[in-house]
Amino acid sequence: SVAIATQGPGGVWTSTVFSNGAGRASPAGTLDGTDPDPRINYVTTDKSAWYWRKFSQPDVENALPLSQLSDGNSRRWVPDTRKIFFQGHPPGDPQLRDQVYTYDTDSGELEQLTFNPQGVLGGMMWRAPEFKNEYAFFTMAKFRQEILVYRKLPGADRVLRWTIVKTIPAPPGLPFFWSPEVFVHNGRSYIFFQVSVSSKFFDLTVPNQIAMSGVDPLRQDFRMLTNDSGTPRVRLDPEYFITAQGPFIYYNRLVPETASHPAINDGVWRVDT
Repeated sequence: SVAIATQGPGGVWTSTVFSNGAGRASPAGTLDGTDPDPRINYVTTDKSAWYWRKFSQPDVENALPLSQLSDGNSRRWVPDTRKIFFQGHPPGDPQLRDQVYTYDTDSGELEQLTFNPQGVLGGMMWRAPEFKNEYAFFTMAKFRQEILVYRKLPGADRVLRWTIVKTIPAPPGLPFFWSPEVFVHNGRSYIFFQVSVSSKFFDLTVPNQIAMSGVDPLRQDFRMLTNDSGTPRVRLDPEYFITAQGPFIYYNRLVPETASHPAINDGVWRVDT
């Protein structure tokens, strides 16, 4: 089920399952702390349908007309908007080469952002200080071997179009990206991610590393954050947290799976960026 928890007097929390909330999963809330009417979107547990609600009408479930495009994978709200950024496959493409889109829950407008011949995978949209605080987004391409950063720029006809402004290739020896996210600190944007020798999703048998890169096209600032070859570990689900000492990346660490034992939990770790 999907539910809401509310903090009341004395700091006591109460929770309520939404009406028609059973059989629903994976809720995500809008990213605008000043929005007087925030929203959530979520999927059915079998991913056959996708919905959203606004908190001024919590009992009203609105269907997202996107099931022909997507099962809700890689969906995120665009900060300071009521738009959802998501990955989906264009209708009529027999090879199901996914692209990324936005859908505006206010207007119902659907916009396809990429037209990559090989398809793209996942990504996020955010306000980038490097680009005058305009919106930018990134996505993985070339079968997860590169990350593409896009912003809107005018073409020769002066029409604004989403344009690749930086390509981030995976490092030699670790040619596949996974789980990229972005944060902003001290006026710059940074994408962080896992890099691996394996092309398989969620491969627990192969050690991998955590790395990061800026998005400024004029800077080549790719940085490995972990590279301890003496301690082979699988590193999963990196997240950022900005401390008084600067940004840290936190992640789950596991001893790799082998033929004789499953992957073994090695705790939650952090690395200074």
